[in-house]
Amino acid sequence: MLKNLSVFILLVFALNLNAQQGKSNKYLDCNFGVTNPVEPFAVGYRTPTFALFHANLGYRLMINDRFGYRFIAGYDKISSANNSLPFNSSYVRVSTEAMIDLSKVLNFREFTNFFGLLMHGGVGASFLSGSGQSITMGHFVNGITLQGFVTPRLAINIDLTRVNHVYQTRTFDLTKEYSELGFDGFIFNATLGVSLKLSKSK
Repeated sequence: MLKNLSVFILLVFALNLNAQQGKSNKYLDCNFGVTNPVEPFAVGYRTPTFALFHANLGYRLMINDRFGYRFIAGYDKISSANNSLPFNSSYVRVSTEAMIDLSKVLNFREFTNFFGLLMHGGVGASFLSGSGQSITMGHFVNGITLQGFVTPRLAINIDLTRVNHVYQTRTFDLTKEYSELGFDGFIFNATLGVSLKLSKSK
C-alpha cells in the first residue's frame, strides 16, 4: 500500500512540474460526507444505507477551460448497521481521473457565473482492511460535481461518486471470500466540500 501511495505522490509532483511550464489552472479539492458500500456482503452483514464517513483530497489540473485531470485519494470507514453482525473495515483508494468542465462546455456563463458543473471519471487502486484481513483491487470511478462559487478562487461543491471494483476477492465485512468475476462490488459516496484555486492565472 505504501508503495502505491509513493508512486501516486511522485506522479502528482512530476505532472505539477510539467504544468508549471504551461497555462494550466491548479485546484485543491477536499470533500467530506457519507458512504454506502452496496455489495458484496456476507450473509448477516450489512451497513446503513448512508453512514459517516467518507473523506477525500484531490489535486486537479485543468489544461484549458474545459478539460483536465485529477489525482485523488479517499478514505471510507465501513461499519455495521444496527441489524447486522458487528464489523469494522477501512477502505482507502487512489485514483487518476479525467475532468470535464460541463459548465464551460454547455456555456453556463450565458445565464450565470455562480454555478459550475464538473464530470469526472477514471481508474485506480483500492485497499480494504479489517478483522486481520486485507485485499487490494482495481476500480473504475465516475461522478459529477455541482459547484457554487463564493469567490473566483473558492467554490463550495456537492459531489456524487460511484466506484466499481474489479476482482474484489472478499466481502466488505472481510469475513468471506468472494469469487465473482468482473465488476463485482461498488461503493457510492455523497459529499460536501470546497475547491480552492491554487494558480494565479485567470
